[in-house]
Amino acid sequence: MNRFCRFFLDATGGTRSIVGHVKTPSQPPALTISGVLHRGFRLFVDRLGVYVGLAALVTIPCTLIVAWFMTHSVDVAMPVPAWFHIVNWIAMIVPTVVFAATIHVTLEALRGRRATLGESLSVGLRRFFPLVGVSIVYSICFALGFVLLIVPGILIALTLYMAFPIAVNERRGVFGALRRAAALSKGHRQTLFGLALLYFGLCTGGHVAVMLPFGLASFVAERLAGPDVSLALLIAGMGLPYLATTAMHGIVVAVAYHDLRTLKDADAADRLEQAFS
Repeated sequence: MNRFCRFFLDATGGTRSIVGHVKTPSQPPALTISGVLHRGFRLFVDRLGVYVGLAALVTIPCTLIVAWFMTHSVDVAMPVPAWFHIVNWIAMIVPTVVFAATIHVTLEALRGRRATLGESLSVGLRRFFPLVGVSIVYSICFALGFVLLIVPGILIALTLYMAFPIAVNERRGVFGALRRAAALSKGHRQTLFGLALLYFGLCTGGHVAVMLPFGLASFVAERLAGPDVSLALLIAGMGLPYLATTAMHGIVVAVAYHDLRTLKDADAADRLEQAFS
C-alpha cells in the first residue's frame, strides 16, 4: 500500500498535482497584511468596471434612502412613498448578493480567470441563503462572545469570518463553513486582526479624506448655486467612499481566504507526502 501511494504521488507529479496551483512545501506561501492589501488594490484596479458595477447595486439604493431622509422631515405620521419600501427591501437583500459576487470575481481573478458581472451575480444569488445562514449564526456567536467580554467577541469574529468566502466557494453548508473557517484561521488570527484593524483605519481615513472636500464644496455651493447642488455634492461625498469600501471589503476577504487556503493546503500536502515517503 505504501509503495502504491508513493507511486501514485510520483506518477501524478507529487503534491503539486493534488493541490493545483499551491506552491511546493519548499516554498510555503505566507499570509501578510501588506500582501493581501496590495494584491486586493491591484485586483480592484484591474477589474474596476465589474467591481464598481457590483458596488453600485448597493450604493445607489442606500444613497436614495439617505437622500430621501435628508430632504424630508422625520415624522411618524408622514406617508412614505411606495418606491421607498421597494428600495428599502432592495437595500437589505442586495448587499449579501453583491458580497458573494465580489468574492467570486476576486477568487476567479486569483485563478487567472475573468468572471463577468452577470456570472458573478448569478453566483451571488445562488449563495444568498447559505450566506444569510452563516451571517445569523456568526452574529449570534459574536454577540455571545461580546456579552461575556470584548476580547472573546473579537476572537470569535476573527475565527469565524472566513466562513463567508467558504460558503461562497466551497459550499459546505452553514456549520461546515464555520468549522472550516476555524481551521483555516488557526495560527493566523493575529495577522487577521492586524489586517482588519489596518483595513478599518484605511477605510475611515478614506471616508474622511473624501467627505471633507465634498462637505466644503457643499457648504460653498449652498450659497452660490442653491440647496439642490449642495445636497448633490454632499450625497456624492458620502456615496463615493462607500462604493469603494463596499468593493474592497469583498476583495480583501477573498484574498485573505485564498492565501489561508493555499497555505493550509500546502501544509496538508506536505504532511501527506511525508506520510508516504
